[in-house]
Amino acid sequence: YAARSDARRRWFAVAPALAASVAAATIFISILINPAPEYTTFATQRGETEEVNLPDGSVIALNTSTEIQVRIDDEVRSVRLLKGEALFDVARDTSRPFVVVSSHAETSVLGTRFNIYENATKTVVSVLSGVVEVASSETQSTLLTLIAGHEFELDTVTGLQDMRSFKPDAVTAWRRGLAYHENKPLSAVVADLNRYFST
Repeated sequence: YAARSDARRRWFAVAPALAASVAAATIFISILINPAPEYTTFATQRGETEEVNLPDGSVIALNTSTEIQVRIDDEVRSVRLLKGEALFDVARDTSRPFVVVSSHAETSVLGTRFNIYENATKTVVSVLSGVVEVASSETQSTLLTLIAGHEFELDTVTGLQDMRSFKPDAVTAWRRGLAYHENKPLSAVVADLNRYFST
């Protein structure tokens, strides 16, 4: 009887560790069978632009010094804007929203055309056609819904938000090799041009 009791005690002591090992092995096998979704990276250097054609028919134009990560599959259409500026021409798909995540904003659409510019102090979302929902990247709570001809600016330092109308030709000027500035301080113009030129 004493021997059987000792054996039971040893089993009860070993069982949790064995269960944990089995669980860890199951997770490891699951990761091998279903690896984490992979993102493809696209980037431009200073002064470069690039156009990326996606499998769903959407097109992303990258401005100078921009980096994005893209995942397009049967379940999601997701883009991470790591830095810079990109113009999105999104093919409509009501079953898979197209989501762009930047440092402070998460932009969701079904099919539309919009531009996102981000630097160290601000994020600007400009809608050229359709409707766009903008949410906080930190809380995922919806900040506002934008319609064509309106843009949203978030000051990432102060937290101040601004929604206003804009000139589409001004926002997309970089696609034509131009820099458009109106009623802006010289410091802002210089900062923008420094994205394109080293001097």
